[in-house]
Amino acid sequence: MRNPKLSETGPWVEKLEQWDPQNALFHLITAESIVRAHFPRGVWAPPNQEQDRAWHIAMAAAFQSPKFDDYLDRVVELNRKVVPRYSFYDPYEVESRMELDLPPPAIENSERFALSLLHSGQELEARGDLKGAREKYWAVARYGQMIDSQGHTGFEHWGGTYLQAMAYKPLKALSEKEGNSAEAALFGYLASKFNPITGEHKGYPGESAFGPKTSERNAAVVEISGLMILLFSGLVVIALSILIAGSRRNAGPAARSAKPVATMVVLTSAVGLLFSSVTLYLTYRPYWYIFQSAILNGDRVQTHDLRDFLTSAQRLPGVPPHVYVWLNALLYSGSPSFLFYVWAGVTLLGVIGLALILLRHLLGPPRAHAP
Repeated sequence: MRNPKLSETGPWVEKLEQWDPQNALFHLITAESIVRAHFPRGVWAPPNQEQDRAWHIAMAAAFQSPKFDDYLDRVVELNRKVVPRYSFYDPYEVESRMELDLPPPAIENSERFALSLLHSGQELEARGDLKGAREKYWAVARYGQMIDSQGHTGFEHWGGTYLQAMAYKPLKALSEKEGNSAEAALFGYLASKFNPITGEHKGYPGESAFGPKTSERNAAVVEISGLMILLFSGLVVIALSILIAGSRRNAGPAARSAKPVATMVVLTSAVGLLFSSVTLYLTYRPYWYIFQSAILNGDRVQTHDLRDFLTSAQRLPGVPPHVYVWLNALLYSGSPSFLFYVWAGVTLLGVIGLALILLRHLLGPPRAHAP
């Protein structure tokens, strides 16, 4: 579903489906392929009944499938083996593979088909066919249970609970119509339990512990600390150069008089360098543990925090987002660390300019040669 244009995708999917024919995933892929081929803009307006019928057949097969497997647990295990073996420790690349999930169109197609089943059930219920209506409602509930119980990601669990909530409400109303108060109470409890607004799945993979705001603030602290390290390092180099120049026997009066100031700059910059380094280390350390846990153990818990942190780390704090959109459109090189190199270069130029200004001020104005 993510790479439909690759020539290998079709044969791979066919081979995998032969190995796992009862998996609802392949019917979801077929349904989404129909949507992408005939409705590229996402507007559900079928040009003919044949394509609409093909989509309904694929989705009906998905709802009747006995299992659902997205294979994402195999992907996590593969990453756990491959990344340490080849020392592939680029956090942006690894994080993009840890955050794999079922594409949203799969849930969107499931929701659309579930609504059609519920509508059919309501029509049957209106005609007095309560058994047929119950079968339609239960088809949606069973499919939601399968996605929820056999999924591997928080998004899939949410999709499963969402579909169940859609089905339990009409089942509750149908049980009340039949006079079955115990069953109606059970379905009412389930409808509230699996409500997508109030229902949450704590502890599932990908749960965020810090939250995007905290990760954004931590990324700003790391960025500022890194910039301060560059600045203090530049000041230390400049001040040491002045001390060395002033310590020579043939040093001029300006260089000798600048030694006390240079000494103070070295001391304060060294303290600032130490403080900035410690701040950067302590702030980044939790995300390093998340990264290592994902690599060594395949643990996807808190990977959302790592993703939010890495995304925020590509932007300087206080810079409007549209500046980055313009910069990406104008200069983006395809590397996720491109903006880091851009801002590192800008900072380096600023340090060089500051060094030139400071040297000119300390060494004094140029003297005119005597005729």
